[in-house]
Amino acid sequence: MKRLFFLILMLPFAAVAQEGGTRFEQHLSWAQAKGKAKKENKYLFVDCFTTWCSPCKKMKNEVFAQQKVGDFFNKNFVNIEVQMDKTAKDNAEIKAWYADAAVIAKAYKVVAYPTYLIFSPDGELVHQMAGSQDADAFIADANKAFKPETRYLARVKKYQAGEKDPAFLKALAVAAAEAGDDDTKNKAAEDYVASQKDLYSKENLEFLGRFTKSSKSKGFELILKDPDTVDAVLGKGRADEILKYVIMTEAAATLIESKVAINMDEFEAKTKLKYPSVDLVKEFSLFWVQFYDYTKNWPAFQTAALNYMRIYAMKQSLIS
Repeated sequence: MKRLFFLILMLPFAAVAQEGGTRFEQHLSWAQAKGKAKKENKYLFVDCFTTWCSPCKKMKNEVFAQQKVGDFFNKNFVNIEVQMDKTAKDNAEIKAWYADAAVIAKAYKVVAYPTYLIFSPDGELVHQMAGSQDADAFIADANKAFKPETRYLARVKKYQAGEKDPAFLKALAVAAAEAGDDDTKNKAAEDYVASQKDLYSKENLEFLGRFTKSSKSKGFELILKDPDTVDAVLGKGRADEILKYVIMTEAAATLIESKVAINMDEFEAKTKLKYPSVDLVKEFSLFWVQFYDYTKNWPAFQTAALNYMRIYAMKQSLIS
């Protein structure tokens, strides 16, 4: 009896604690969530996350749990969480969302995590956000969904309608990067670069440093052609850093797409031959470690990892 009385006393406190942060509608289907938002004339906030995503966990534990974040989102939105990956530990509720999660990922091109989608009460996607932010910045970003002039998707539509003003293109590329919209980011960045006469200005080289992500882009070609000029403006070693990032990112993509059916020695030799002016020795030394980790070849992984540490950890120790 005493235990029952204690539990009854604790119920109000439990309710208060539960209401302190963002309240997610745990038991709604996708159709029900949209229906609830429309019925209550609220915007629909969708948190697209995965179980392996560290920024997702940080947002859940450190941002969504805050009182001021909960006050803002609970007042203005119907909030739902959608797990985008599948695990052996998934319960029936999460499994029931598998099909809808796949539809959401495809329809709204969700490839980065966390991605946040905001729909108007009538079900139109109006704003998109991505990544982790502090509470105040996150609230400010979500607030953009309520005004047509600040909505991310409104700017995308303007771009798709033919807007080519350089300042607009530059701002859109930045906004797309923040929204996790790689497709729009890459297209807007390429259009901005094409609109510029002096790509060696500090402003434009800083832009290229941030948005050069493909070896087929004009920015990559420019940096590869004249790295000394880039370094003179952005700082020594910056051109090399950008080039290596692009080359090795594409190398990793090639590895994954090949499903490991690749001759690594031949692949390394061809890559180095293609970019003779870029020193890729250290990068491929680490790439071998990653390759053996990816293929779960643990004896070779150990050898490659020890070799990398022996050469480059020792060099770093001597430098410092």
